[in-house]
Amino acid sequence: MLRLRLRATVYERAHRRALLDLLARSPWMQLHLDWFSPSEWIDAGYGRIFLAWQGGELAAAIGLSPPLGGWSWLRLLCLDARPLPGQALRELWAAAESDCLQAGSQRIAVLCIEDWLPGYLAGLGFVKAEDIISLRQLPQALPAVDISIRPAEREHLPQLRRIDRLAFPPPWQLARHEMWRALRLCSESSIALVGGRIAAFQLCSREGAAAHLARLAVEPAAQRQGIGSALLAQLLSRLRARQVHTITVNTQASNISSQRLYQRLGFARAGYDLEMWRKTLG
Repeated sequence: MLRLRLRATVYERAHRRALLDLLARSPWMQLHLDWFSPSEWIDAGYGRIFLAWQGGELAAAIGLSPPLGGWSWLRLLCLDARPLPGQALRELWAAAESDCLQAGSQRIAVLCIEDWLPGYLAGLGFVKAEDIISLRQLPQALPAVDISIRPAEREHLPQLRRIDRLAFPPPWQLARHEMWRALRLCSESSIALVGGRIAAFQLCSREGAAAHLARLAVEPAAQRQGIGSALLAQLLSRLRARQVHTITVNTQASNISSQRLYQRLGFARAGYDLEMWRKTLG
């Protein structure tokens, strides 16, 4: 079988147009950029991007986040229709994996949004690590809120990141730029104060009559005291007052405590789950 010759390079600003063109035409694409559009993520330089060229044409691209707690996320992957996807991905991944090791990443995580991706990940040595389940809130009576809850502000960012690092292990923690972007874009964000100290926060995005709870974090010392329930109950009350009828959230299948919290407030499985795959490097 004829083997295609591909050349791998590191992304540079001069490649921007070629990369955006590939994103526009790619039939095999995975994007997990959270709060950023592809062009915003590329232009901000929030990760390392590797390109595979066939002659003078860009055939594939892969982008990974900087290491955080030893983990990096695969944020961007796009493959052209012409080279065989498996070969292009293998050659591109070889360059990316070597760079990740040098940058200090010990593990790579992938949230499989596209159903064609797991088969290729298995061929690269990834293993399935977790199911991410989707829940949807069904209206019910909400408990009264008896703690101090206020809007989240920019000056709270250091405290929110502190709680985030305590509440979530890698790779689920947010980098500073991700937390700031989420805080800016979420229309419903709030903090819970206990003894004048921020003990929990939530970030919720809203579009029309639908909302998605993007983040709910309670510092470990304040957990199991009803703080998360009160924060979420107040959020749900505000959303109802704004005629929001569809409210969703994602959580890990292994995170039983968070599932119980959501179930107490009327959330049920929505039937749309994702797989998280990972690979340990070296």
